[in-house]
Amino acid sequence: MSSLSLPRVLQNRKTSLDQEREHFEKIQAASISKAINTLENPVKEKHARNAIIGTFQEKSAETFWRCVTKLPLQEHRIVAWKFCHVLHKVLREGHPNVLASSQRHKTLLQDLGKLWVHLKDGYGKLIQQYCQLLLTKLDFHRRNPGFPGNLVLSEEDLCRIGDNDVNNYFQMCVEMFDYIDEILGLQSAIFGSLDMSRSNSMTSHGQCRLAPLLPCILDSAQLYDLCVKILFKMHATLPPDLLSGHRKRFLRQFTILRQFYLGSSNLQYFKTLIQIPLLPENPPNFLVQAELSTYVTQAAIVLPDEDPSENNSMIGELVDLGIGNSVTSSETSQRSLSPDLLTQRDNMIQHLHGELNAHQSLIIQLKQQVSTLEMELAKKDSELTQERLIRDDLLHQVNSMDNFDELDKKYKLLEEKFNKLKEVYTKLREEHITLLRQKSDVDKQLSNMRTVEFNMAPQRIKFEEELIALQTTVDSTTRHNDELLRVTELLKTEVCEVKQQLTDAVQIKSDLELKLSESEELRFSINALWFECCRKIIEHTSEMLDYPSMSSATCSPECVSLIKEKLVSSIGKGKDEVAGFAHYVAMYIIFGKAVSNTKSDLNDAQKLLDKCKQVGK
Repeated sequence: MSSLSLPRVLQNRKTSLDQEREHFEKIQAASISKAINTLENPVKEKHARNAIIGTFQEKSAETFWRCVTKLPLQEHRIVAWKFCHVLHKVLREGHPNVLASSQRHKTLLQDLGKLWVHLKDGYGKLIQQYCQLLLTKLDFHRRNPGFPGNLVLSEEDLCRIGDNDVNNYFQMCVEMFDYIDEILGLQSAIFGSLDMSRSNSMTSHGQCRLAPLLPCILDSAQLYDLCVKILFKMHATLPPDLLSGHRKRFLRQFTILRQFYLGSSNLQYFKTLIQIPLLPENPPNFLVQAELSTYVTQAAIVLPDEDPSENNSMIGELVDLGIGNSVTSSETSQRSLSPDLLTQRDNMIQHLHGELNAHQSLIIQLKQQVSTLEMELAKKDSELTQERLIRDDLLHQVNSMDNFDELDKKYKLLEEKFNKLKEVYTKLREEHITLLRQKSDVDKQLSNMRTVEFNMAPQRIKFEEELIALQTTVDSTTRHNDELLRVTELLKTEVCEVKQQLTDAVQIKSDLELKLSESEELRFSINALWFECCRKIIEHTSEMLDYPSMSSATCSPECVSLIKEKLVSSIGKGKDEVAGFAHYVAMYIIFGKAVSNTKSDLNDAQKLLDKCKQVGK
């Protein structure tokens, strides 16, 4: 028979803590798997409550996240939808450390929303909207760690978280508005996916979609109350114009929230689960601080749930007792009971019903107080843990310091730094407020400019049309100018050619004028020579009169007259007739000599001869 060594046996044995841890994880896994299943019905409250209680037992949500990551969140739409619902309840009602430990799991929510958004119908859009709401909730608590998961705050806690600083309230209010917008977006998507004419609130698939609206109503009611209080605080400090954007956003959300609460309160499914607040018809007037005293906090109250098994057993017992009594005493009840006893019995029943209703109301109040006390206890436990850590840190710092003087110096130095930082912070705050006021002025100017722009739109359109017409004219003129430039270039080319031709013509003219001058000079020379020749002929003819041979020459006077006529007719006919003129003069001289030779009178003959000589000169 083989045996194991003692160390190995001791090593395999689990401690009581390990066994408790394993048992705890099994219970949590079973509760979470029952709460988040594939059936299209609302999440059972007892399973979700077990998951919430588990976060208080381990003071975190690590086991919860380990269990849900093993579920088919990306394969089944109902599982993903119920996961978002259960996670919302755990973030609201779980241990305060749940919000911090869930911050590193935001990637899972982002991927889940991106995956299911591609499913256009049914739960796809709802899952994506719910994931966006949960991410907004985690971001809100990350930026505002003083807020508990259920957003329930007293007036003192709100002042402490905001540090009575209007800048903190300003930013906090914006983040709350973003939170409410996501809630309104989810409820709008849920109601938009249902056909309310078919009483969806009383069917399992309708209740599966409507159940997540319970924590949404609780969150939105608390956020609405906090927004009203913060807005009254800011309006008491800042100018109203600076908060006009906040008021507009609040009024828009107020209208949608009121419709949301009215529509939800009319559903039969919600009447047994939650007391929904009814918002007033008119929103608060933040410009009148007196309305803060008349403001009534609007709170949603969860009604206590009853175990269905217990109700069924109680109903069964009541039915059995009623049947037994009716069988045994159906015939004798009218005979054995008098009218006084019947009246007394009815009064007693009414009295017992009144006490039962009073006790039920008291139980509801006690449960709410217990829940509040548990939350405050967990909060105090967390604060106590932080105080212990701070105290241990301070003790460690005090023990590590050499002497009190160094501590005092460091304290003074830190105090100086704190005062400087405080001064810088005050300056930055004033600058911030100044910038906010400047932004308000700029917004007004921008609005005025937009109004002016809107009024000037017709003129701008008219100017644009005129500009288009002018542009068309300019284009036409430009084309005409281009054509003129082209013609001008052609004309310039032709002018250059004409100039060149003119230059050539001028040169030719100059050459011709030079030649003409030379020909004129030559003509003058020829004419001079011609005239000289004619003169020589006439002189020679005159000299011939003295020749002896001419004394015998005779001629009739008629011949001389004929030659005289021809001589006279040749006078004035130009240079071309000079030769003829000279010829006729020579003939006249010679014939005159011949005529004188015929004269008997010597005096007459001598006179005629002298005239002939005179003509020759």
